[in-house]
Amino acid sequence: MPRLDTRLHLNMLKNFKRRNLSLSRFFRILRRQLMTGGIYGMEWGDPETVEPLRFIQDRYVLPYVHRDHTAVELGPGGGRWTQYLLGFRTLYAIDYHDELLDQLRRNFNTPNMIFIKNNGSNFPGITTNSIDYLFSFGLFVHLELDIIDSYLINMHTILKT
Repeated sequence: MPRLDTRLHLNMLKNFKRRNLSLSRFFRILRRQLMTGGIYGMEWGDPETVEPLRFIQDRYVLPYVHRDHTAVELGPGGGRWTQYLLGFRTLYAIDYHDELLDQLRRNFNTPNMIFIKNNGSNFPGITTNSIDYLFSFGLFVHLELDIIDSYLINMHTILKT
């Protein structure tokens, strides 16, 4: 299991950017960019076209997006799921890596979004009992059990009771 301070996703983001600069792959990249909007993370599946992801979108995301609610997206990457969460009054995008938050900001810099760098398991700046909805997809498979435990304890404090 990778450690929290692993550079796995930072290296993958660097490779993602490098691949996008290759002239020999221009047309393939252009086609993919047009289809995905150039969002880092779509290479693991587009929720619009991959059926299991579509199910998650339709069952666990879209029904819970409400204009008068506040949400957290934990480990948003480039925004593969963020695009469906923009309808919240406030959406906190929380990640351990500044580079991933910068990429997300380039894709979705909307007035209702707040970008937060955390220490790997905390929710700095988020008030106790203030969050209606918390979403994360694919983050916890990269974390050690003690970090997951810490996240769960900290989630409990920010979620509305």
